[in-house]
Amino acid sequence: MRSLLIAGALLGAMGCNQAVEATTTARPQGPSAGTPVSTARAALAPFRPVVGGQLTLSADRRRVALADAEGDVLRVYDLTQNTLAFEVELPLHAWPTRALEGENGDWFVLLRGLGALATVTPDPVAPGRFTVSQLAVCPEPRALALNPEHQLLVACAGGELVRVAQGQVLETTATSVEWRDLAITGGVITGTSFRSAQRFTIATPGAAPVGQRAPPQRLVTNPLDVTLHEPQVAWRTVPGPGGTSFMVHQLHADLLRVDTAVPGAPDAGPVGTSNSPYGTSRPPPIPGQPPVCSSSAVVTGITTFGPGGLITVHETNDVLPVDAALSPDGAQLAVAGAGGTGLSVYPTAMLSQSAPCVAPAGGVAGMSFTSVAWVSNSMVVVLETLHRTPLLLDLNTGRMRSLGNDTGHASAAHALFHEAPRGGAALACASCHPEGGEDGHLWIIDGKPRRTQTLSGGVMARAPFHWKGDLPTLDGLMSDTFVRRMGAVPVSGTEVRALASWLDTLPAPAASRVLSPEQRAAGLALFQKARCAACHLEGGTIEGPLADVGTGEALRSPNLRGLHARAPYLHTGALFDIRSRVMGPADTRHGDLAALTDSEKETLVAYLESL
Repeated sequence: MRSLLIAGALLGAMGCNQAVEATTTARPQGPSAGTPVSTARAALAPFRPVVGGQLTLSADRRRVALADAEGDVLRVYDLTQNTLAFEVELPLHAWPTRALEGENGDWFVLLRGLGALATVTPDPVAPGRFTVSQLAVCPEPRALALNPEHQLLVACAGGELVRVAQGQVLETTATSVEWRDLAITGGVITGTSFRSAQRFTIATPGAAPVGQRAPPQRLVTNPLDVTLHEPQVAWRTVPGPGGTSFMVHQLHADLLRVDTAVPGAPDAGPVGTSNSPYGTSRPPPIPGQPPVCSSSAVVTGITTFGPGGLITVHETNDVLPVDAALSPDGAQLAVAGAGGTGLSVYPTAMLSQSAPCVAPAGGVAGMSFTSVAWVSNSMVVVLETLHRTPLLLDLNTGRMRSLGNDTGHASAAHALFHEAPRGGAALACASCHPEGGEDGHLWIIDGKPRRTQTLSGGVMARAPFHWKGDLPTLDGLMSDTFVRRMGAVPVSGTEVRALASWLDTLPAPAASRVLSPEQRAAGLALFQKARCAACHLEGGTIEGPLADVGTGEALRSPNLRGLHARAPYLHTGALFDIRSRVMGPADTRHGDLAALTDSEKETLVAYLESL
């Protein structure tokens, strides 16, 4: 690990590292409040991809905060009155994700769209008024926690760990971890990486993160199936009692057959007993029923870690498990499935036992939930995709009630992307393209290696699609992937056009490395000198022609936007970082790096990391 103090290039390039303040009046509660601010402002923002973790309970469990990604507001509900207590406007396009309660009624909110941390502070003199301060922390903040010194620690997708106190950045530490979740217990930092589904521990200040990942799993649905499912995409990890933690993630198959599948063959891997090449159609997990686990290309896993490391890995039938929460007594883990499988509640005692396939002991099936938090051992508050207002769910009776007025919240394109197709495989588009990006996984499809391609950063300009560029339109891509591979029924042209418009709202990953105009120009010149520009057009921002770069197969040259966040590289996944490609052995089949000096290579690395 290396420390970058606040005078470093990162924060300097992002602008002022002091908090910028604004004062706002909270929206009043009650029926007279009319249409919520968030509803009116939501029209100005696209439907964000599901990220989970938007609900946060206050320490006394009497209030719940919602970071409203579409409305760009923080809303706080009074659980004792079942009403909206107040909502505070955040900057437009802020994309608030995670929130944390501070002292004296403060709330801290990560603003992913602005690379900032917002502090919402009540005015001690004027009730109903709040000061909102904004502090640049990193290009893509993902998680936050309080350390024993009452300082905030922000973890970022670019690897930064940012320590904040009194509205200022004290220190930024760079790591190679794509951080997702963060917890601090007794001074020990634990966190997870998003796509690689690893748990990391930082035992002492300044120590390097030490990672652990569950091994690939052999699913139990077919004893002749040699396919292994590897942990990927750790959506949510929650700490438990006694040093335990529960990671809710996905398990991705290493082998798939699409064009070479023999329907019904017992040794055909995930397709042998499937109604589609990407897997079986299974009913959602039914509380109290014996487990029947899916053999789809992507399934859900729950990994239990103890103080000494890995304990168990279980498979479940949840689809797109974007959020999880632990009950106050630590006895139940609730998993929110955004793919249409509802809310599943698992006894934590069961998750520490050897039983590869598990069914929930409670919950609600058949809905799409994106966030969950426990109010009591029998009551949860959830966020459902069709509603803008959280719902209070009594797990004993199954009854739900809204915490306020709700004007509805629906997008056909958003649902098409995030929910498993009816009658098709038990996975969603977002299973392989989490948050609209890609899962970091290497598939072997019909014996050929294929890295998942990203959909963010303007995918509609990349036609023709797929690895060989043999699908000229999105209609063709949907017919091939959604219908043929995933087993879905065909969708209408109107739905495809709506999906195209929504996909083009997905931003490319924000780069942590920011270059000056002079540095960028120097990097671009070397990009051209090394013949990178022959295949990666417009400085690497546009796809290029088919090319064989030493993998034995001519495939489409990808654009390089957000390259820093897309490891491993090549269609074979053989390269694990940008530096090893540029500084390693030269191969004239993939550019002409031998034409560059070591100093020039360093400049080229900086350019590629900034795209």
